[in-house]
Amino acid sequence: MILRKFFGVGLSAFALSAAAQLPPVAEEMLRTNNIPLTSVGVVAFRLSDGKPIFSHQPQKVLQPASTMKVVTAIVGLERLGPTYRGRVELRHTGELRNGVIEGDLILKGMGSPDFKWEDFQKLLREARVKGLREVRGNFIVDRSFFSPTRFDVGLPPFDEAPEFQYNVIPDALLMNTNLSQIEIVSAGNEITARMVPWPDRVKFNLSFRLVDRPFLRQHGVGRHGLHAHGTQRCHHAVFRDAAVGGVA
Repeated sequence: MILRKFFGVGLSAFALSAAAQLPPVAEEMLRTNNIPLTSVGVVAFRLSDGKPIFSHQPQKVLQPASTMKVVTAIVGLERLGPTYRGRVELRHTGELRNGVIEGDLILKGMGSPDFKWEDFQKLLREARVKGLREVRGNFIVDRSFFSPTRFDVGLPPFDEAPEFQYNVIPDALLMNTNLSQIEIVSAGNEITARMVPWPDRVKFNLSFRLVDRPFLRQHGVGRHGLHAHGTQRCHHAVFRDAAVGGVA
């Protein structure tokens, strides 16, 4: 198995002590970026025979950070194969007769990492082209393809930016990677926020102020600009010092 071979090479390399130290150019880069050598652990292997080329603190325990992507990629290749592609399918129960489904419409997620609202709209258009006009059952979101264990529940955030895209928990059906798009609109002296679809039990508290922006006037955007002070969060959407055009 690929994974066992990978870790087998790693363990055998740690048992050897003949590897050279970090190259001088690598040490210089670390010093330039104020990264102490004591905070780094590196092992480089020669692919032809698995022997270490150089190493530095190979057994030091460190946070793996983005190097964990290597393990994820290896497991994905081994379990799914190099040609696997995640997808989302629109299914239904019952038969389609005269444009009507006497059953349920099912959105089944199968691990697509980049399924967007536009993709969902395309699926609905394709269903309409095939003759679908009415669904007399329920609309079901099927996320049963896989259900990862939530080790993060009840623990502190992984880092200082839990709302960032790379911190989204994997899911069989990731719509917009579980991030919501919020539109903030200024009309006259009024500022409103809207989201499609509008989430249940969510209220926006806007602490924005309208300011006169000569730059926007010169470029025909409108009389006002919208300036966001601080950070506003809602469903993992973040606005920091956002300036948008207003309506005259």
